[in-house]
Amino acid sequence: MRSNRGVTVGQHVRDVEGNDLGRVRSLYATGFASARGFPWLFRQDFVLRYEDVRGEKDGVLVVSRAPGDVYALAAGELPASWKVEAAPGMPSAATPTEGAQVNGRG
Repeated sequence: MRSNRGVTVGQHVRDVEGNDLGRVRSLYATGFASARGFPWLFRQDFVLRYEDVRGEKDGVLVVSRAPGDVYALAAGELPASWKVEAAPGMPSAATPTEGAQVNGRG
């Protein structure tokens, strides 16, 4: 069984909203690929960074992405999954990696 940074080939992946992102198919130096669906029909591939992993719940990887994040970024907006709780006067937005450090997960 191949693994890198706690991510294992074949491991199930979900986004922060609980949407199925399939299973880990390949591991790379800075990230991994997951896919869902049949290779010849309705297949969706996802490429994620190791720093996108928020944690593991019941053996399933949870990544800090949501379906609308790419569209929000493309529109010049801040994705909801990048918003973090912050004290008054402190920045209320962070990249997923920065957010993990702010919230004590990094």
